[in-house]
Amino acid sequence: MDNRMSYRRRAAYLPWSHNPLMRRGDRMVAAAVVTSVVVLILAIALSVWAAGATYRSVTDSADAATPISATVLNVSDPDPTAVETSATVSWRDSSGVHTDSMSVPRGTKDGSTTHAWTTPDGTRLQDHPGPAERVLAAIWVGVLAWCVAFALVMSGVTLVRRRVARIHAVLWDREWSHACNTNGWASR
Repeated sequence: MDNRMSYRRRAAYLPWSHNPLMRRGDRMVAAAVVTSVVVLILAIALSVWAAGATYRSVTDSADAATPISATVLNVSDPDPTAVETSATVSWRDSSGVHTDSMSVPRGTKDGSTTHAWTTPDGTRLQDHPGPAERVLAAIWVGVLAWCVAFALVMSGVTLVRRRVARIHAVLWDREWSHACNTNGWASR
């Protein structure tokens, strides 16, 4: 025996049917859900665009960076449990001599050289993302953008559902008060 509802029976419960038992609020909630699905599908495209823009931005800044070889001037006292320690480094480029502080491996000695990255104007970059880091940053931005869109859309649908439920509860109370009234339909 087939227990599934036929299409004809299911169609009576769809929000665009002419079922007189479907309240206007039920249709509003269904419209909000359908709209939210459309918006979330569009949000996928926007998230992919945001991820691509992030990847291009990070790649452009990484491609503009210049590798340098910096001389370690002074290594701070390392923490015995730390993998890296802080050091003052110096490097020379076309705009002059620059000095900055950066992290170096724990065993680094004064006078040794370390590798770093600078911008075209000579400012040292804190971190130079590799290809995997660029992709991960782009994926992170895309997923985060879609999750924010999902949270906003679902919050909107929830607010519509709760508002409609309150209106339905008020109407239900009004109908029961009329039914229980001495002049109501239940007293006939």
